[in-house]
Amino acid sequence: MVPPFQQVPPSNGSHLRVILSSSINFDGSVCHNKNAAAGFVVRDHEGNPILAGSRCVGNSIVPIAECSALRDGLFHALCNDIRRVQVEGDSKLIIDLINNWSPSLQTLYSS
Repeated sequence: MVPPFQQVPPSNGSHLRVILSSSINFDGSVCHNKNAAAGFVVRDHEGNPILAGSRCVGNSIVPIAECSALRDGLFHALCNDIRRVQVEGDSKLIIDLINNWSPSLQTLYSS
């Protein structure tokens, strides 16, 4: 887990800088008719929401909806010059992929 802030000594050694991190909560879902949706919330270092969004993904599967939500959150954070983020979601598959544990593609299509 990334700490909400990081202390960084300045190059001239006179002051201590504190770099605050934001978080992105993401989630995707699929209804019984295979219509999928993706949503995200970007929060500041205190947990206050600063950006949020959702959209219809169309006919899809859960891992694609989850990835779409994560991509949308990262895209909007980047567009708003938010560069240091902690990502939080409920999909073990997507979190494992982010952390470089790669299951076979069969896992994606068996969901």
